[in-house]
Amino acid sequence: MPRLIWSPLALRDIARLHAFLKAKNREAASRAVREIRESVKILAAHPEIGRPVDDMEPEFRDWLIEFGGSGYVARYHYDGRDVVVLAVRHTKEAGF
Repeated sequence: MPRLIWSPLALRDIARLHAFLKAKNREAASRAVREIRESVKILAAHPEIGRPVDDMEPEFRDWLIEFGGSGYVARYHYDGRDVVVLAVRHTKEAGF
């Protein structure tokens, strides 16, 4: 089974998303982070489950994580051995 690795950028994204939501709702912020971390665990068992990213090599994929009325996207890379979570964004964020 592939290893699941969080990049430093993805970990910073998680902290940023938590801080943003915490300002509005502390409990929701904790639930969101927990849901993101739990949801991406499936990638270790099924690394090709995410949708391929347009205009990128097929090893780059996006995993959609539903939360509330919207959700998050975890962008990851699978090289046949490891799954590396590269970044995490809210679905309403630009530039992803």
